[in-house]
Amino acid sequence: MVQVWLVDLERSAALLEAVETATPRLSDDDQVRIDALNDADLKRQRRLTTIALRVLISAYSGGPEFDRLPFERLGNGKPVLPGAKLQFSITHAGERALVALGSVVPLGVDVEVLRAVNMPNDRQQAIVRAARTLGPFPQSEYTFEASDHRYRVLRAWVRLEALAKAHGCGIARVLAACGVLARSASVVRDAPAFPANLDGGLSNGNPIIKDLVLPPGADGQPWFAALATFGSLDELGSQDEGDGATADPSAGVPEVRHLPTTQAGMAELLAGI
Repeated sequence: MVQVWLVDLERSAALLEAVETATPRLSDDDQVRIDALNDADLKRQRRLTTIALRVLISAYSGGPEFDRLPFERLGNGKPVLPGAKLQFSITHAGERALVALGSVVPLGVDVEVLRAVNMPNDRQQAIVRAARTLGPFPQSEYTFEASDHRYRVLRAWVRLEALAKAHGCGIARVLAACGVLARSASVVRDAPAFPANLDGGLSNGNPIIKDLVLPPGADGQPWFAALATFGSLDELGSQDEGDGATADPSAGVPEVRHLPTTQAGMAELLAGI
């Protein structure tokens, strides 16, 4: 079963640092990659996000087996744990991070806060069209979404980014496959429709995209997130039988759990409760 965890980096900062001090889990490579960042805020966010990932891997796997073990990087840079029957994906934006963990199928997760969208209108429309081929968007709870193009574009963007992470190909290839970025005329003419034209990665099944429900931020701003995988909804813990794109968009959506922000809650998490 897939787990999705929401991490409030600001509220969890002191606790995450205390947990890492008590039981170091970051690898030397983790620290090198964190130290290589020039922006102080980004460096802090990346460190807290990586600590949270390491804590959740320890909790999910039931022990310290993978503590401090360096991640291996696939050709596209996607991190994996050698020898682990564990799939994971991680993303962060500002003061929030999302971590998805599972044991069978590839996973991808992405998150965005409402922000300006700086790209030409035709590209925005292409992104929305591509994301809609992955299933209908959920009914919005936000009053002004219909008149604000940013909602549609960001809802679409997190879907495509999550798909890229699950596929392991990078967002540029997804954008090319769905026609947002230029491809040669012969490729566009001969390729099957998106997302099937993401060749070389769909052998595990159809892509399944699930829009995740996140609470607004402390400032009331909406957040958007999506989870992508391949296979069937059973891997997401649902009994629904659908083919991904045509399935009920509310079926099989994993509950977004909140990483504990208290010592007692963290102790229970690490104890497997």
